[in-house]
Parts: sequence; structure tokens; C-alpha cells
Amino acid sequence: MSSINTTQVVSNNSEALLAFTTLTAQNLLNCSASKNCRSLPPLNDFIQDLYSRTTSKRSPNRGGLSCAVKLFTLIYLFRLKSKLPDNAKGGFDTPYRLFLAAVLASSKYLSETGTGLTSTHLSALTNSVYSPKDINQMERSFLGLICYDLWVSAQDIQSFIKLYGDLIQVDICNVNLPQQPIAKRCNEHNIIDTIHTNAAITATVPTDSTTNTSAATATKSKAILHPA
Repeated sequence: MSSINTTQVVSNNSEALLAFTTLTAQNLLNCSASKNCRSLPPLNDFIQDLYSRTTSKRSPNRGGLSCAVKLFTLIYLFRLKSKLPDNAKGGFDTPYRLFLAAVLASSKYLSETGTGLTSTHLSALTNSVYSPKDINQMERSFLGLICYDLWVSAQDIQSFIKLYGDLIQVDICNVNLPQQPIAKRCNEHNIIDTIHTNAAITATVPTDSTTNTSAATATKSKAILHPA
């Protein structure tokens, strides 16, 4: 099995990586232009501030977010986009929520000794704009939306770099990835937090009467990543 040491994923231009991450999060789905009660900076500033905070000496995530975590965040966001229906819609802060959930999932996935971000750390990095409870809910919903598809192979990384490497200006040498793929749990957790109707992201899933879809599944026609 080919391997990639995540310490050897190197960004040659942090501004290029930041700009591409912002653009990716902004273009995941159609979002409302109406701001909610949260005080949020422009998305680019929000991401830049979070990334800069994780590299500071006072950061609870000692050592900062590696370039590999930022790369996996992009890969997960692209996976999410591929799974959302064309008519998916979100609230004003949905790109912020999806970005945070992807960062948290990436950091945990690449953590070998429990050194990854936690919802409490991430909440502090957002100046408590989102509470740990908010972020836990984001993470659960995000994982449900991507059907727990967290496994990233060396080939996945190489293919992503081949497509977008010139834009994000990231290089790789070798990648040491987890030895076994994380089992997909889509069938167990395909709909998350559906009881919350004030949705930040709502995707209507069409049903086909010719399929053998169970009545219980048919009634769950929305996948929701909800606001606090």
C-alpha cells in the first residue's frame, strides 16, 4: 500500500490555499443572502483567522493545523458537494458551518494520539460565535451528509493534487495514512438531526415509487445541518 506522510504535505502559497478553500465553501450550495443574528466576518476572513489562531503559541491545538488537515478539509468539502442534490439550499452561515465541520473531521481523522481539534477548541477559535454544542451538531450532520465517507487513500490525494495542485499550490512527498479504511455507516446514519425544522441546509431527496425504498426511509426526505 502506498503511503503519504502528512508532515510532507507542503503549502507553497498559504494565500492561494486560503482563497481556494473560501471559494470551495462558498460554492457548495445555494445559500440565503439574509444574515442571521450571529456576528460573522466575511468567510475568507473567518477561515484566515481560524487558521492563523491554530498556529499561534496560545492555540489549544498545539503545533497548529497541518497543511494535511487543510488539504483533507478540501477533499471532504468536495465529497459533500458531490453528494448533495442540485436543489440543496442553505442559510447565510451554512458555508461557515460546513467548513468548521470539515476541519474538525479532518483534524480528528489525521490525529493519532488524540491531539486533534475538539469542539471546545474549535468554539474558542471562533470566539465562541458557535458553542461546543453547536459544533458537535455540525459534525454529526456533516458526517451524515457525506455518509461517513472519511477514508482517503494516497491515490485520492494524488488525484486531488493533480486536479487542483496548481490552484492551491500544495505539494506532496509520501503520506502515512491510517492502515484501515473507516467503515462507511451511511445506512445507519443517513439522516442526522431531522427533528430540527429551522434548517441551515435542507436538501430535498426525490423518491422513486418504482424502487423498494421503505416507508420509513421515504418519510425522511430531508437531510439537515441546522443552526443553533
